[in-house]
Amino acid sequence: MKTPRSHSRRGFTLLEIMIAMSIFTVIIVAVYSSWAAIVRGSKSGLEAAAAAQRSRIAIRTIEDALLTTQLYTENARHYSFVADTSDAKFAWLSLSARLPETFPGSGLFGDQVVRRVTFFVEPGVDGTAQLLMTQIPLLLVTNADVSAYPITLAKDISLFVLEFWDPTLNDWTDELLTTNVIPKMIRVSLGVGHAQNSSQPTELVSRIIAMPSIAVGADIQQPRQAAGAGGVGVGGPGAQGGRGGRGDGQGGRGGQDGRGNGQGPGGRNGPGGLNNGGGFNNGGNPRGFPGGLNVPPTPPGGNRRLPRQ
Repeated sequence: MKTPRSHSRRGFTLLEIMIAMSIFTVIIVAVYSSWAAIVRGSKSGLEAAAAAQRSRIAIRTIEDALLTTQLYTENARHYSFVADTSDAKFAWLSLSARLPETFPGSGLFGDQVVRRVTFFVEPGVDGTAQLLMTQIPLLLVTNADVSAYPITLAKDISLFVLEFWDPTLNDWTDELLTTNVIPKMIRVSLGVGHAQNSSQPTELVSRIIAMPSIAVGADIQQPRQAAGAGGVGVGGPGAQGGRGGRGDGQGGRGGQDGRGNGQGPGGRNGPGGLNNGGGFNNGGNPRGFPGGLNVPPTPPGGNRRLPRQ
């Protein structure tokens, strides 16, 4: 007689397999979502750090250019300082400066350290605004075909504003009223990125720059010729004492030499009158009077001092 065999091994039912697959899918989705969030956060952080670094580099570049500004009013055509702030969001700045070796792009110009630098904002390839800088040497060969070299300082620009300190108003103004004049202080504000659901920039950097330079006027750039100093000449002998007047008088005192180191011999006594004294000897006078200069008579008993120029 045969007895039925008992099945000791059981398989998974279809319901169990579907439940297990659902749990596994949920786990996979959760892991992927977490990984995607981490990647997005890391990318956003790197982009924010790069934007902040670019904005700081851009501000530092503008600061270096402003601190080395040169302006000669006699050559305003080449050394002009021009700022256009008619656009409320994006300004335009052009100046001439003696730039340091660490300035961006200096390796392309060699020893041409005096260059015209221009900062402006224009649309980029991706459609966002970008801050550009161009520079070109002032001292070039007249027939040299050299174009301004552009450098992108920052991308996704939302604000580039210039403000100037007005000492009469004792406040900041967004307009440079006087042309070809270096303002005392400039405040530069640069905004990068766009905040969500807001017109404010993601990163805003502002810097107040005290200008150490002043405009060099034509009188300093081309000073007038100063009058030459008189030469040192050897004076001739003093003139003979004048003829005495009437009466019994004393002969005048001798003249002085040009250095004032003593007195010459007294003049001859007149026939009973006062002798007007010896002539003035200018020999060795450091002021260079001509020799043999006659001066008014010396008063009795006194010495005449060397006249001042």
